[in-house]
Amino acid sequence: MCFASVFMSDREAQVVPPSPSTAAAPGAEPDTRADKAVDASPASALAAAQVPGATTPSKPPRPSEPAGETPSSKSARGSPRNSLGGGSSRSSPSGSREGRPPPTERRLLTPFEEKEANPKLNILPDSTLESFAAFVRKNKCSNIIVMTGAGISTSAGIPDFRTPGTGLYDNLAKYKLPYPEAIFDIAYFRRKPEAFNALSRELFPGQFQPTACHRFIKALEDAGMLLRNYTQNIDMLERIAGVDGELLVEAHGTFHGARCVGGITSGLMSVFTASEDEGQGGDESSGGDGVVEEDISPCGRTFTLDAFKAALDKDKVPRCPCGGLMKPDIVFFGEPLPERFGQCAARDFSRCDALVVMGTSLKVQPFCNLINFVGPTVPRLLINLEECGVSGQKTRGFDFVGDTQKYRRDALFLGTCDAGVEALARELGIAIPPPHSATQPAETAAVKTDDASKLEDAADALADEMGRVKL
Repeated sequence: MCFASVFMSDREAQVVPPSPSTAAAPGAEPDTRADKAVDASPASALAAAQVPGATTPSKPPRPSEPAGETPSSKSARGSPRNSLGGGSSRSSPSGSREGRPPPTERRLLTPFEEKEANPKLNILPDSTLESFAAFVRKNKCSNIIVMTGAGISTSAGIPDFRTPGTGLYDNLAKYKLPYPEAIFDIAYFRRKPEAFNALSRELFPGQFQPTACHRFIKALEDAGMLLRNYTQNIDMLERIAGVDGELLVEAHGTFHGARCVGGITSGLMSVFTASEDEGQGGDESSGGDGVVEEDISPCGRTFTLDAFKAALDKDKVPRCPCGGLMKPDIVFFGEPLPERFGQCAARDFSRCDALVVMGTSLKVQPFCNLINFVGPTVPRLLINLEECGVSGQKTRGFDFVGDTQKYRRDALFLGTCDAGVEALARELGIAIPPPHSATQPAETAAVKTDDASKLEDAADALADEMGRVKL
């Protein structure tokens, strides 16, 4: 608790002159105490110096003061000015302060108490999903950003990375990696790409179907409420659910394309290890089938999803015609994020009017920092199995309790991501498309739509022809 000290300066004591009712009667002995009191007053001393033997009369009451009220009684009653702490502080002969209460300690309100005192600071009345949805409905939010992680794909059968026991990093023993993250380490991949290629065959798009979370994102798009979906996932399930590629920012890349990255063995240190020897671990000995012995600069050639899939099915280590390694456009540790990530983030988050975060641990930089880029009054909802992203800082991270940051605007739903989006969709009044309508890739759906249009055109042409024959 923070306290502020109250400073007051005590001035020289002022002696109250005797009132007329206490003046000496004619012929009575003069009161030496009163004379001394008058002499102690600077005003009395001045008057005595100017007029020998003169005494200082008491001050007549002001018109606004009750008759007979003396300065002493007025001081006891107090004045509005002094009661607010303004003006000077004077002491009576008894030593009590006039017109001002005794010094008290003042403390600053906590952010939680400030919100109780000022309801305008409560962007959301509480931290529930229902309050978040009510805000979206009331304000007709149409620039919603959705941030997603691996947790939204677990119900499709794709493991996340860090869940103990079931996460990907806990189940890579068969690849005999020197460290779990090596499977996504560009330095390790350029030396020994077999482990990642084996994992790619297991996780390649087309084997899994979109979950309720992916279809919810599509529902937001259809309702005209989605500004952008920023995803850490590489499984392409957003695209398969039919989400427009222009509304996607695949922050960690995707299988959607591939390119030649060359083959480099010299001068590359792992971003996770401190020694060259640790980075050379793995199940293959030097000179094995997958190890690139010579330095090969990347030629820059790109490949489609189908071309990479064909090469992956044909060879243990897909290679570019130049001899370099073929790698999908997935961002590995040690590689920069796609340019699109920075370009979109620079303009999207200033326009965002509501933020939904789900299925992520918010531990990977710089993706986890995106939650701090929206405005201070923009509501944020986390849908996750566990709470994350709480930093305890005034301007960064979530504040679900409302006792750290200025505004209460964060909501939390603890549970599976599918259960969370189903509850949110109900509150928003939008329908999540059923699974069967989102099981085909967007490209396939477009082809079928074109075929249907051609059939309709052919039927119309046939009908016109038959009409002319009848005539």
